[in-house]
Amino acid sequence: MIYGLNLWIPGLLLRRGYNLGSSLTFLPAFNLGCFILNIFTAAIADVIGPRKMIAISYFLGFFAILSLSYKSPTIVLCILVSVAGVFTMGAHNIVHGYISQCYPPSVCSTRLGLCFGLGRIGSILGPILGGILLQKNYKISVLFLAFAIPSMINFFAIIISQHKYSYKRAIGKHAKTATAH
Repeated sequence: MIYGLNLWIPGLLLRRGYNLGSSLTFLPAFNLGCFILNIFTAAIADVIGPRKMIAISYFLGFFAILSLSYKSPTIVLCILVSVAGVFTMGAHNIVHGYISQCYPPSVCSTRLGLCFGLGRIGSILGPILGGILLQKNYKISVLFLAFAIPSMINFFAIIISQHKYSYKRAIGKHAKTATAH
């Protein structure tokens, strides 16, 4: 999702009818939006919790990516591209902090390594998928849907994850039990 969008946003929007100059400005908008807006999503995650922020981000990211398939004025599309960036890459960044809270220190680095490794697989497959779909001349809405679907999959994955068994929560229960005795 992230790498596919990062690579194919200019090409997709060029195909959508934007000129080359404006199509190339969407890529920095995607990344700059991620950089600037991630500060706010991280602050919100500190207040409401990373799990909720990840779920909200992936849910909104699905619709933000889909919104890119509609013809909009260039400035509106730059904003939408930035929002899509923050709700995809921003959620991805918060996931790493969340994973570090869910597992005991003895396996935390292994879990983070697994997370990064799976991300690398996506970084290879996303651009390839985008190239294949572009080559097959699918409609622009189908192309953006292909990049949006992983966001919804991630949303459901975080919703069904068993947070009640997280490491930090287990430590808190043991601490309450120890003080009660």
